[in-house]
Amino acid sequence: MQLPKAYQPSDHEQSVYEMWEQSGAFQPDMESGKEPFSIIMPPPNANGSLHAGHLMFVVEDLMTRYARMCGRSALWLPGTDHAGIETQFVYENELAKQGKDRFDLGPDEFYRQVMAFTQASQGTILDQFRSMGFSADWSRLKFTLDQDVIDVVYDTFQRLHQDGYIYRGNRIVNWCPRCQAAFADIELDREEQKNTLYEIDYGPVRIATVRPETIFADVAIAVNPEDERYKDLIGTHATIPVVDREIPVIGDEYVDPEFGTGALKITPGHDPADYAIGLKHQLPEISVIDFDGNLVNVPAAFAGLSVAEGRERIVEALKEAKVLRETTDYTHAVAVHERCNTVIEPLISQQWFLRVQELNQPVIEAIENGDIAFHPERFKKMAVDWLRQERDWCISRQIWWGIRIPVYYKTSHDPDKDSYIIATSEEEAREYYGEGNYQQETDTFDTWFSSGQWPFATLMNTGENDFQTFYPTTVMGTAREILHKWVTRMIMFGLYRIGSVPFEHVYLWGLVTDESGAKLSKSKGNYGDPMEITNQYGTDALRMALTHSNTPGNDSPLGLKQVEAMRNYCNKLWNVARFILSQVDEAYTPGAPRPGNLADRWFMSRLQERIKAVTGEIEQYRFNEAADSVYHLLWNDFADWYLEASKRQVNTDMLIYGLETMLSLSHPFTPFVTEAIWQQLPWRSDMLITAPWPEAGKEDREAVAEFTELQTVITGIRGVVAELGIEQPPLYHQQEELLEQNGELITLLAPVSTCQSVSDGRGLPVPGTTVTCWLDVGGVLVHWLPSLEAFAERINRPENTVKAVFHQFNDTVCRGNMTMEELQLLILLRLQVPLKGKARDEALQKTTWMEDMRPITLTHNFLRSVMEHYKVGLLTNVFREYYPGFFQQGLVPNLSYQTLIRSYEVGYVKPEQEIYQIAEQAAGTPPERILFIDDSRVNVNAARERGWQAEWFDEYAPRASIQRIIRKYFSGTDSPGTGSKK
Repeated sequence: MQLPKAYQPSDHEQSVYEMWEQSGAFQPDMESGKEPFSIIMPPPNANGSLHAGHLMFVVEDLMTRYARMCGRSALWLPGTDHAGIETQFVYENELAKQGKDRFDLGPDEFYRQVMAFTQASQGTILDQFRSMGFSADWSRLKFTLDQDVIDVVYDTFQRLHQDGYIYRGNRIVNWCPRCQAAFADIELDREEQKNTLYEIDYGPVRIATVRPETIFADVAIAVNPEDERYKDLIGTHATIPVVDREIPVIGDEYVDPEFGTGALKITPGHDPADYAIGLKHQLPEISVIDFDGNLVNVPAAFAGLSVAEGRERIVEALKEAKVLRETTDYTHAVAVHERCNTVIEPLISQQWFLRVQELNQPVIEAIENGDIAFHPERFKKMAVDWLRQERDWCISRQIWWGIRIPVYYKTSHDPDKDSYIIATSEEEAREYYGEGNYQQETDTFDTWFSSGQWPFATLMNTGENDFQTFYPTTVMGTAREILHKWVTRMIMFGLYRIGSVPFEHVYLWGLVTDESGAKLSKSKGNYGDPMEITNQYGTDALRMALTHSNTPGNDSPLGLKQVEAMRNYCNKLWNVARFILSQVDEAYTPGAPRPGNLADRWFMSRLQERIKAVTGEIEQYRFNEAADSVYHLLWNDFADWYLEASKRQVNTDMLIYGLETMLSLSHPFTPFVTEAIWQQLPWRSDMLITAPWPEAGKEDREAVAEFTELQTVITGIRGVVAELGIEQPPLYHQQEELLEQNGELITLLAPVSTCQSVSDGRGLPVPGTTVTCWLDVGGVLVHWLPSLEAFAERINRPENTVKAVFHQFNDTVCRGNMTMEELQLLILLRLQVPLKGKARDEALQKTTWMEDMRPITLTHNFLRSVMEHYKVGLLTNVFREYYPGFFQQGLVPNLSYQTLIRSYEVGYVKPEQEIYQIAEQAAGTPPERILFIDDSRVNVNAARERGWQAEWFDEYAPRASIQRIIRKYFSGTDSPGTGSKK
């Protein structure tokens, strides 16, 4: 039985997906009484194609596939979002290319064209989701402008209005002159801008402002009542320059005496903070900027000017009036619209608002009581802090694309439209007002008002019993950046409308970035089309790379090297399956796996351990750790060890059991290649997507301990043989039962000619083992002497002196108590080679043996002596595996200090582990600083949460990454030789 020689994703992915979809595998089993599992897909905007932000949906697919294999009735409900202002913005740009704008079309035709545009775009992105392998139930697809969804939104609005939470009024809002709409605080970005701070005399009071164009809207001067400079002025009047209008001087604790002059001009019509002060002191509101961003209600010389032009002209007028006293550069955060980047103008406008403080209280209680679990938990506090300080939510938008607010006005009423009726149609309005002419509200809802109801608005309308079965949903996975915009509002609406939280868990992810952590951007040139990546490397490679790099709440660095590594994983899985299937014939029927020899017993136990680990990691939302466990199970345990150990003595049932277990554990991460292999198993008539998840059995700890010791012996042999450049030396042991019983396995896996028992010791001890064994390496150490001559020349020391030190420790090396690498570094220390200075740096850089070191295990005592000598504590658990040469080199070019490392296996950082204590033990004295370096973002994030200095490095390019990190952290510090402890 043979698989094709190479796995070609393009040969399998489309046919495999069609098989899944046509079989109904994506649809939940509604008749079985199985435990439900549900995720509502965050609806992507129906105005474009798949981008980097959508890639993290692979996590939701992973959860759904896992739940389905665990026997749950799994529903991943897909949908798309009309995306209000963003879609209108996109389509207006399309019209602009044709020389048109929306006013050329009118509201109805514009709406019709945008609907057609979104339907076409929706088809594109959903096809791309299918190509990513997303196992969503497309038969239940929803759109935020489906009429049944709109009906739910209207009903919620009506209930909120009846309960007094909705009101219409003139309030200060965040107005975008470009979009001609008001926006909530959460839809703004803060951009650092350099402006000028102007100090202006208002009669007896001097104020400081960055917005002199608003002086005509000033209604008071506020000072802090505790400010001795202005105490006596409270209750008097100041004068607005240019127009000579008197305004009162008031006292208010809000004013910061340290900012500017300590006197604040109050402009309620154009500043949110001033608006609040104005309400408190019952001050009038004056507007001097219109909705287009031009000056109005100002002296004729300034009327009609833009804000920027008006500022220049008014500053000139202030100079002429001799009241402009001082100007200074001032950098501050300016609010801009997150979509078009236009500077926001705070304006008084009539809008629809939702009173949120009372509605937010049950949300806060639900979160604090643990009704919803947050992953990671730190976002729980962030959500609560936001909810406690949120202002009333402006839910109306002055755009044409979206859900119209269900309000009608009778045209005979007051033009301010204070009298209105909540109605979804003109007919419904007539039932209340009677016959006459009616005008519908032109504003639409904020997109987040409708999408905040998405969990119940969808499930109420997707199928019979869907709401009863799947609400509340199991998990809501989404980007951390919309925690406040969307997640907290879904909880608020769920509690208000349904009386329960809408989901049990919230899983948050960050941005998908490049390898350096920079946001992906076409303008930066670091953004690649996801579809091009999948075409080149296969979908599974991209999925696995994304999952492997993701930790809850954090950014996911993605580079082609990671994708290539995961493509290699998929190829390795295919090749393992190909080899195993070549060992069985067409008539083979799998039997129960029965471990025979030690390798069988070890591998069976490792499988049980990995099943338990991967299951637990997925259940605890540690998907990157689960991906890592699956990755190493294939590469290390299965391919590198068990498969090699099976080549002389094949246990077919064990191989098949291992293969099927491997495919099952890998399927949520790499669904296409695993299903493609599964379909080639002649004894299988089912699909892997619906096959049961493996259950862990009993572990054989004795077999694991024995085989692990064998691995240590074999690894030690491989290291010595490779380091010394010898071939197939004999291995001797002193009547070791483990080696005696597994001699054939050792000669198969280790580069030795024989494995013999002897009565006395001989040769070079195999390092790192607890069993007594030696390698007969003969006189191989003599071959090091020619290289010592070159080494002596490079470090500028007499050859005889170097050789003397070498021979002094030669016996130690031969006994296996010191490696050659340790000896070479010890020579540097004994000869007091100064490891600093440009000339010495260059000499050491030319030493070729420093560039070619293999992984080594450093002895504890040797490391302790080095640490004590240099008083350095630099802790890492990655140098030994990825950058051993760095230890021997002893420095990074251009640094003024000696860096030494203790290679310490920290593992996943636990709260009780004290890095400083570990470093103190290693260095022999308390170091001032510790740098924790790791290739696991889990470890790094855990270390950072404890306040440690921690850096992540790219395991695929360790040399450059490590040097960069070390330079960044220690650059400019004193050399340890000066007496300071670094």
